[in-house]
Amino acid sequence: MLPTSARSLLIAASGASLFLAGSVAQPPPRIRPLQERGLRLRAGVDLVRLSVTAQDEAQAIVHDLRPEEFQVFEDGEAQEVAHFGHHESPISVVVLFDKSGSMADEKLMHAKDAVINFVRALTPQDEVLIMAFSGGSDVLGRFGRDGKTIEREVKRIRIESSTRLYDAAIDASRAIASPDRKEKRAILILSDGEDTASAATLDQASEAVRRAEVPVYAIGIELEDQLRGPWAADSLWTRLRGPSAIEALKRLTDGTGGWTYPIVAAKRCKEVCLLVADELRNQYLLGYYPTNQARDGRWRAISVKTTRPGVRLATRSGYYAPQS
Repeated sequence: MLPTSARSLLIAASGASLFLAGSVAQPPPRIRPLQERGLRLRAGVDLVRLSVTAQDEAQAIVHDLRPEEFQVFEDGEAQEVAHFGHHESPISVVVLFDKSGSMADEKLMHAKDAVINFVRALTPQDEVLIMAFSGGSDVLGRFGRDGKTIEREVKRIRIESSTRLYDAAIDASRAIASPDRKEKRAILILSDGEDTASAATLDQASEAVRRAEVPVYAIGIELEDQLRGPWAADSLWTRLRGPSAIEALKRLTDGTGGWTYPIVAAKRCKEVCLLVADELRNQYLLGYYPTNQARDGRWRAISVKTTRPGVRLATRSGYYAPQS
């Protein structure tokens, strides 16, 4: 678990919607999905699924929220929670691994170690797909949880040239959106540089990850200095030359329920990856059938609240309605 000071820095860097996971010795007993308690699924109606992180005022994960303590709103209108899961919900994760030229030496070594330990921190029911990107996206194997196989593939990653982050984000969004994936889903990005060669734009990549409807987490390796000085998001330099690497990562994660964490030293990759794993394991999974059944392809804003005092929730900001 990261010290409180580090968690506070992460919240400040990533915005008010970021809430980090603490640690616990034992998870509570399994909480059954609502349909196991007699609630019938509705045929022909799209279920909206939300991964939700809950924290108390001390930034510790809250593990014992009950279904009736959640309130879900779509475009301001209350929705009925029809599905509820917690620790028992398996996870699918796509890891985007930057193997461009600037990731050489210690950065590559620490990033590899971080990903290997991230996979070890998941459960046997979870699955991971590694996509290494530079001038293209290389899928290393298939979705799975065989730690030895994943470790072998990660160790084989070699440095190449350019950085096609936006293209890779779109590829990851397509992979994680497959109906074959688990109930909980996420994308984790490890990168140290700005996009240099993508055919897609940042706007297109941002829209793709939002349509995937999963939390996106990003670790900006040795990019913390870009939060201030001439590279800051609101600086004249950024307005003239386009978004910096850290700003691009934030654009990909903001509003998804995930966050961006810039780190000064590559050796911190491991602790942040473990923080992501802890958050994913402890998220609640909520589902609801929207009262607005219009299949118009429009954006629907989502907010989730709890009736329990002192608890804060984080989830994605909305979704695009299906389109006939």
